[in-house]
Amino acid sequence: MVDITLLGRVCDFLRVSNAGLYFVDESVFRNIKFNVLLVGLDTLVLTASLIINGQVEANFYLAYFLLIIICSIFENPRMIAIVSLTAPFAYAGFFFQSTDYHPGNYLQLAFLFVVGLFYGHFSQLVRTQRVLTERAEQRNQAKNELLNILSHELKTPLTVIASYTR
Repeated sequence: MVDITLLGRVCDFLRVSNAGLYFVDESVFRNIKFNVLLVGLDTLVLTASLIINGQVEANFYLAYFLLIIICSIFENPRMIAIVSLTAPFAYAGFFFQSTDYHPGNYLQLAFLFVVGLFYGHFSQLVRTQRVLTERAEQRNQAKNELLNILSHELKTPLTVIASYTR
């Protein structure tokens, strides 16, 4: 049986948290630690709401977390899209074997698709940010090396000119 008051409190929490995020400064969202914390908290609240609902079988949780892990591992956006599209169909193979059909259960298939795309997209953003940071560090290191070489190359002739003028 679904506890309506607890489910209502979770919905209220989600509304308040979304309203609170509206007032957070835009620069905070550029911080990868904030995004990881936000997605982790979102995953916990989403999983808690599924547990509270009580309409979901254990194999759905397995498919749900497996899909999150797989979409977080793949680096190719096409592969993430393929996994996100095929995961609901694979789950449907298990889901449609049961004899009791509830119309609300069909939303689980769309839920898996959205979860796969969301976590795949988020992990792709994290990887892109990491690559951009590494490239910026490499550029800074190359710039520093170039300046060191140029300063050494300019310093040697200037030292010779200074010694001749003395």
